[in-house]
Amino acid sequence: LVQRRDTREWWVLDYKTNPAPELDPELIAQINQYREAVQAIYPGQSVRAAFLTGQGDLVELPAR
Repeated sequence: LVQRRDTREWWVLDYKTNPAPELDPELIAQINQYREAVQAIYPGQSVRAAFLTGQGDLVELPAR
């Protein structure tokens, strides 16, 4: 969990060794649960979610 200083947005970042975690429904459900939990703690604030892959890619999930 990271909050950017410049935008004050919260980011849920989940490291996965899977090269394409955005294609795995179970991983998507998991990170969305994390995002929902953060949103419940910080209502009204922007919460974004992304996977960090073992290949060094940042794969952002669509807003909910």
